[in-house]
Amino acid sequence: MAGIIFTHPPTRQRSSINARLNRRQLLAGSAALASTIALGSSAIAQTPGATPAASPVSNHPAGKLDSLLTLIPAGQAAKAAASGVLFYYADLETQLKSMGIAQDGSFTGENLIAALGPLALASQAFQYALQPEFVDTFGFNAFDTHRSLFAGVPPEDISIFQGGLDRDKLIAAWKASGYKPKKTALGTEFWTAGENGELDLSSPVSQYGAGALNNAVLLDNDTLVFARFARLIEEIVKQAVQGGPSLADQPGVAPVVNTLSDRMVSAIGVTGSFASTEVRVTPAEQKRLTAQMAESDDAVGKMPRVDVIVFGIDAGMTVSMPTDSATPAAVGSPEASPVANLSGSPLVEVRMHTGSDADAAKVAKVVAWRWVHMDSQQTGNPYSGLMKLVSADVSPADPTVAAIDFDPGDAGGRWQRMVNTRDLLPFGS
Repeated sequence: MAGIIFTHPPTRQRSSINARLNRRQLLAGSAALASTIALGSSAIAQTPGATPAASPVSNHPAGKLDSLLTLIPAGQAAKAAASGVLFYYADLETQLKSMGIAQDGSFTGENLIAALGPLALASQAFQYALQPEFVDTFGFNAFDTHRSLFAGVPPEDISIFQGGLDRDKLIAAWKASGYKPKKTALGTEFWTAGENGELDLSSPVSQYGAGALNNAVLLDNDTLVFARFARLIEEIVKQAVQGGPSLADQPGVAPVVNTLSDRMVSAIGVTGSFASTEVRVTPAEQKRLTAQMAESDDAVGKMPRVDVIVFGIDAGMTVSMPTDSATPAAVGSPEASPVANLSGSPLVEVRMHTGSDADAAKVAKVVAWRWVHMDSQQTGNPYSGLMKLVSADVSPADPTVAAIDFDPGDAGGRWQRMVNTRDLLPFGS
């Protein structure tokens, strides 16, 4: 599988075969952009400064995601929207439970890739998490966390992790790695190895992520935020304490998130323009593309305006590959913890927010036609051969949202490759 490619790999050499993951194997796609967690439910770390109001996070997948999105301030949300990519989200805990896998660090190698490969794990912390040196440096293994969100445009990207954290281990590791404690304007403690994104290649912190993990804050004992710049930590803390407009309030975001099913464990949010057909292609490809779009318009009409698209996947989805001795339990096996409605094949869910009920119905119709009749820009093969179209209709939860579902078979990473390479003609205008 193609992976998210970072421009600044660490200088430290990776450890053993079992203790490393090749990003190109683990993640599907080609360019990274987004992630966080919301303290709409949490309280700031127990420091003598500000304390945000606590409100419980919903157990529904949409509620978990929304609570993270509310931590991203409006300013950063606007920059993400301008880039076209809004966020990358993953619920590792639910995915692993659905497959009967204990989240205790006991599984590695091919099985780890098979189980977590389909998830949108965009933070650089996942790239090196299985290296013992990484855990020693930062005090946690990203694969042991319950949820992650990555949002923002590098170098102003933000990584948020929730669950599976040990405050004492984090603080001890940061002290040993050279982080220094500081206070935000609201009195909340954070830790820095370079407030302005400075690089010090003699520091283990800089050797991972080229400064992306320079600044860290525990918003509560279970919510960890990393950013390259201390000013971003200030913004996140202020957002957690005082609230205000956030990424969750971007036009179209709430409707598409709220129409995702209760099986969703990972999602990538993009703007409608990100799926635009105006991509850079050769003259020959452009000629073929223009002909395909004209044929689509003649058959079902033009694609209405779409504000936001969220691509998500259901619990239990895997990538096909050999397994090692720690074979994951099959979904529905006695060892697996049941997840709501885990019957049938895990699906790729696409939710597209439009301006009206009529537009949503039209979007569903156009996507369905294009999926059957158009060819992938990346492979040249019909889209219908990449994933099976299961349904295309208006969401019963919100008639302004088109809901399209696909069955990817054993190609659980294909949805990410399509998004990250912008191979999205069926969804573009």
